[in-house]
Amino acid sequence: MTRKIAIYGKGGSGKSTISAALSVAMARRGMKILQVGCDPKADSTLVLTGGRRIPTLLDLLSRGIVRPEPEQFIVPGRHGVDCAEAGGPAPGAGCGGRGIARMFELFNEIRLFEQRPYDAVIFDVLGDVVCGGFAAPLRYGFAQRAFIVVSEEPLSLYAANNIIHAIETYRASGVRLGGLIVNVADGKGEISRVERYAGTVGAPIAGVMPRDPAIQEAEATSRLTAAELPDDSPTVAAIERLCDNVLASFDHDPGIPPALDVDRLFELLGASGTSRVSPSPASAVGTQPARVD
Repeated sequence: MTRKIAIYGKGGSGKSTISAALSVAMARRGMKILQVGCDPKADSTLVLTGGRRIPTLLDLLSRGIVRPEPEQFIVPGRHGVDCAEAGGPAPGAGCGGRGIARMFELFNEIRLFEQRPYDAVIFDVLGDVVCGGFAAPLRYGFAQRAFIVVSEEPLSLYAANNIIHAIETYRASGVRLGGLIVNVADGKGEISRVERYAGTVGAPIAGVMPRDPAIQEAEATSRLTAAELPDDSPTVAAIERLCDNVLASFDHDPGIPPALDVDRLFELLGASGTSRVSPSPASAVGTQPARVD
């Protein structure tokens, strides 16, 4: 069975970092993985390809290749992870969501997952606006489990609530919410707002990523994913726990919690309270940590 996983999150949330780390963590467990970037920036797979940009599906279509073959847009990356990017039009020149929708139409036309059986496919999807195009993994039945990367920032949770609305809309396709992935942003481990939101809607928290300066250092040179840091890194432990939870979500039907209406959401985001996660060793010694992003 191919496990089809969509990782959603607003721009800058760290979804690509987490997607690549999950891909590597699963590959190191002996799984055959495809990671698909669903963002016009086409940068989801950079850390998996050593910083090399790969041909996007829209690049091929713009060159008049009406029905590209998998070999033309799927490129092998680190640890045997296959990589693909939807791409998008130049700014102001078209609809990025349409390009992503076209990619999923092509996957159906060429029966991609019959040609290439994978143990898991990870779709890294921009989630600022869940228009028809960016909702394509949900609409076309390519996402069996959706995970949403959030921080404690209100706009991040606003975007997450919209994504849950979209998951509800396309529930007939078989998609379910696997949970929220918290990418800690404030350096203090404060996640009270996320916990408050998750508890109110009934969404599980699948993982918490600590702030870790080693992430930006490694990814700045496209050398390492978060899953390839030293074994004693708190980030590696967090990724492995997240990987366990993502795979375990396929053992049962996690359902879809109801999203909040806008008034209730704003009321919730304005409430006070604190909760902490364990700080990383970097923050414990006074080093200014860098965000996982």
